[in-house]
Amino acid sequence: MNKKMLSLLAVVALMMVLAIPAAAQTGTIKGKVIDDNGQPMVGATIQFINKDSGQKYELKTDKKGEYFSLGIVPGVYDANLMKDGKVIFPKSVRVTLSGDGGTGTTTLDFDLPKDRKEQKSSVTDEQRKAIEAKNAEAKKNNDVNDILQKADDAAKLGDIDTALNDYKQAAGMMPNIGFIHSKIGEMNMLNAKKATDATERNQLIETAIVEYQKAVDVTLASDKPKEKDNLGAYYNNLGDANAKTNHIPEAIDAFNKAAAARPADAGMFYYNLGAVLVNTNHLDEAVEAFDKCIAAKPDQAEAYYQKGAALVGKATYDKDGKVQPVPGTVEALNKYLELSPNGRNAASAKELLAYVGSQVTTKLNTKKKN
Repeated sequence: MNKKMLSLLAVVALMMVLAIPAAAQTGTIKGKVIDDNGQPMVGATIQFINKDSGQKYELKTDKKGEYFSLGIVPGVYDANLMKDGKVIFPKSVRVTLSGDGGTGTTTLDFDLPKDRKEQKSSVTDEQRKAIEAKNAEAKKNNDVNDILQKADDAAKLGDIDTALNDYKQAAGMMPNIGFIHSKIGEMNMLNAKKATDATERNQLIETAIVEYQKAVDVTLASDKPKEKDNLGAYYNNLGDANAKTNHIPEAIDAFNKAAAARPADAGMFYYNLGAVLVNTNHLDEAVEAFDKCIAAKPDQAEAYYQKGAALVGKATYDKDGKVQPVPGTVEALNKYLELSPNGRNAASAKELLAYVGSQVTTKLNTKKKN
């Protein structure tokens, strides 16, 4: 064979070598899983997630609690021991081509008794205290929720005293929750309704006032914005209780604060203020409250009726014994009939108009009637 032929064969051989694709560079991993009882964990899943690419592998343990796999792309992995879809113990592992000690296989065992002990010892005292505090808080939350559920059930059955005691127990455990103090106030108000003795009734309402005020105070001090959503309701309850004990300036202040805390419901809060003021015969203040309600909600028919009824109570008589209504009386009653011609107070509104010597005149009914 001449030299030219030998050179040609050498070039062909070199080309054949270069044409062979490079083999994929992968590693091997194996391990054994021991459960908390020191026994091999059969049927467990070890999930490997590559931290760079996100590529996942899932391997199952056999009846000896062992697992093995070829073809693992080298890299750093989050390795989660899982059972029934839940992570039991997390680890991290680096898969290399050379494996452990140059063997070519990376070994990752899960020995739960040993691993848990090492994990516990690696936690600092500060971290341990934080974990314990968090667990204690979670347990207390669960306990309080159970007590509140019992209290709610008792209240629904009409067992107010049992409900009250449960709410007090919950408040002792978590004193900075406005809702609980509000419920204590509510239970005292329900007992006040049943009380036949005036002194006892006032004492129960005064106790409710204290609790409603606590609900307001702890809510204002809370750093949770969601808690502020209930502030309007707490002020509303506080205003109602103050009105029932004739603390009128305090009642007006509370209802005004309710409206400021929840402007979307301002009309309702001012209406409630007007109603309690009428019931306590504070007619001037009641009319002012209904005017605020109307300003916030111009289509609130009942506010016009209640304003008109309150103004009727302020009417005087002339020397001939004829009723002299104060300004605004007839207009308020007619406006009610315009907005609610068949409302629950329609007949009463007509009677009040007749009482003050006026007639029904609305945009909907221009015909005058005595």
